[in-house]
Amino acid sequence: LLALSQARHILLKRIPTMTTPADIRRMLTRYNVQGVADVALIYEKFVPTRQALITLARPNFLRDNLRELTNATLSGQVFTSEEVDYSETEPPPPELGRGPHAGVDNLGKNVVLSYFPSGTSPRSIQTISEKYSLAGSFDVSVRSVKSVTFIAFCFEA
Repeated sequence: LLALSQARHILLKRIPTMTTPADIRRMLTRYNVQGVADVALIYEKFVPTRQALITLARPNFLRDNLRELTNATLSGQVFTSEEVDYSETEPPPPELGRGPHAGVDNLGKNVVLSYFPSGTSPRSIQTISEKYSLAGSFDVSVRSVKSVTFIAFCFEA
């Protein structure tokens, strides 16, 4: 019971694949969930895992929020919610393409292209991408993560 009183995170499971953090925030408002500090989709290799981590401003919101989310739906689909206790340890650190927000700081302003033919070098992908013009200002980041090459366009505000 002590751990539950200190928990500040709610893990949503089985959310629709195409859900955005904004969709989750709208749903949380509809169900009167209070004190939301952050909504993060959980990723594995830049692919959504159908899970989201809700961070609350204070632990005293947890019990009421879990009660409000019982039998809640998102885009017509029922999901599950459970408390996650990080009171003694921090959440696992995100890595590029993995974890909350996929380890990307520029939230909601990224495009990721992936799964290029094997043997494709990050440099050749960067050269190809420079031929195209995109609206707005952006940085191009090409990285290999566990033998999979990703290219990310991070747009600036």
